[in-house]
Amino acid sequence: KEIETVEWINSFKPSSVFWDIGANIGLYSIYAAKHKSCDVFSFEPSPLNLKCLSRNICANNLSDKINIIPLALSDQSNIFANFKEASNIDGSAMNTFGVEYDFEGKKIEKRSYEFKTLGTSIDFLLKNNPNILIPDYVKIDVDGIEHLILNGGLSLVSNPKVKQFQIEVSENFKEQKSTILEIMNEYGFILKSKKSSLKGVVNDEYSTRNYHFTR
Repeated sequence: KEIETVEWINSFKPSSVFWDIGANIGLYSIYAAKHKSCDVFSFEPSPLNLKCLSRNICANNLSDKINIIPLALSDQSNIFANFKEASNIDGSAMNTFGVEYDFEGKKIEKRSYEFKTLGTSIDFLLKNNPNILIPDYVKIDVDGIEHLILNGGLSLVSNPKVKQFQIEVSENFKEQKSTILEIMNEYGFILKSKKSSLKGVVNDEYSTRNYHFTR
């Protein structure tokens, strides 16, 4: 449904490393692995989505190309916090971890599907897990805490191997947007484009954009 994401993946160099943070059921992880022979690390904490993600990987014979990291990411290391799911339907989005606001920074009410789970930061994972490869390309689409994840992964943002980021940003969530732009600018990334993240939606009609950063 995100044409610009497919076009972005089409631009990847073959056999590169791709981090898919907020992989959901694996559409873009699988596309990158099949069409660009990427080594993929798929970050997805939702138990419902993990079930579909693992089945999709097996159905496409990509178990040797896609690695699942079933942890929520945050700006803090090794915390137990509330994971709130917006729906009990496989493949659903709009989930949250460790915060009380949605993708636009608006307060959310208690949800029916809510439980505590372990989350950590990118910095901690990279420091303590040498088998997690540094990516060439990073996608972050987690419905509201993109800026927190980025702030918890400055060792990744500063690594010269990382060529490009695609980050979902809500134009209405000022703190999120300003934090992301400040971090990316500080570490030498340039905003090349921003496009609506929903197929068939005119940019002015929807506040959420995929921001594409490159060095």
